[in-house]
Amino acid sequence: MKKTFWILLFALMIAGIFVYGCGKQDGAPGENGEHNPAISASDLFDVSGATAIAAASSSNVSTSTIRASQTANVTELLKLDANDEITSVLSEFLEENWHPPITVIEVGPDGSLYVGFQWGIWIQEDGGEGKSVAFFRIRQNGTVEVVDDAIYGVGTWYGHSENGELPLKQVQFDSDGNIYYLGTGSTGSTVLKKKTVGGTISQIGNDNMAVRDFLVCPNGFVLFHGSNARSWSIEWLRVINTDNAVSNIFYNDGNSGWLRAYYNYFNNNINYVYLVGENLTLLDENEIPKKYSGIIKVALDSTGKPSSVVAIYDDNNMYHEEHRTIGDQLTWGYWDPVEMTNKKFFTTDDYGQVSVPLTLETGVSEESIRTFIRQKYQSITTDDLDTVTFAGT
Repeated sequence: MKKTFWILLFALMIAGIFVYGCGKQDGAPGENGEHNPAISASDLFDVSGATAIAAASSSNVSTSTIRASQTANVTELLKLDANDEITSVLSEFLEENWHPPITVIEVGPDGSLYVGFQWGIWIQEDGGEGKSVAFFRIRQNGTVEVVDDAIYGVGTWYGHSENGELPLKQVQFDSDGNIYYLGTGSTGSTVLKKKTVGGTISQIGNDNMAVRDFLVCPNGFVLFHGSNARSWSIEWLRVINTDNAVSNIFYNDGNSGWLRAYYNYFNNNINYVYLVGENLTLLDENEIPKKYSGIIKVALDSTGKPSSVVAIYDDNNMYHEEHRTIGDQLTWGYWDPVEMTNKKFFTTDDYGQVSVPLTLETGVSEESIRTFIRQKYQSITTDDLDTVTFAGT
């Protein structure tokens, strides 16, 4: 086995070129409780001489398909050797018998290759009791290990391209080499699990959580996003710290809202989470819920709890309105995240129209209007707001 064994890992979709007899055979999972004939884990894969590994399909599929557990198309695992020859990594047994689609291939920090299937392959060792296994680790010397025999499949919750701005990597590692992965739990929901270098497996969250995606942060925090298992309208983003304490970053309790993306930024020993979404309910440092749309910057303290929430850009998505000029925006008003309602800068008449001359609403000041403009319209190149008085005009 060459040291360059896992130098290159790529996800390759091959349309109609390599066909390896992967048609479904009698006895596949889901057919009256039957399964494939038993096989030892050590007989599943042949990675000898490989310089690169590719997941592939014998049918025409999109390049993002392998990232989604719902696909039934990614059925091939190929290797490229030093002579530029491509052969199958899967053993003859798997080629001759039905096997589930491949949902993930990932290289670990030590060079091991991790292979996940949409659901399990029936494994039996030394005449012992058989079990269904969906997630395997192949070391550089070719030995095969079962990563976790308590999950029924590996793969992300997503199966469509509209979710492409959320994290798609369903297997990630922290700086200590511990592995995190999404798998199907006993209840059928997607769960997030962690396996330490020493082999200890734990679940992040519980079976009441359906985790959709996650992100391992450089300082040991893990962000994980999902919904309640039996109520998908209750959506949340949470963070777990190195002491296994969990905090909410946002939580929508059945109201309309959509998290489009989230990013981690670690700077000057502070963890920041940037959210992009619509109608998101966030908890501030006092755990008071406030609602935002647009781009929101959340600072986390050393325990992972939000210490500040700042709306960097409010794009009015929650109002389904668009205001292209400052004057139009000031006439329309602003969103109060504490009261979670639209409010006005200036007093209005019985028909909701701004009264002239302008009179400031209770609680509104000239300076608060200037602050609002500077925060929302950050593309302004010349700032002479201090010379402007709004009331009375």
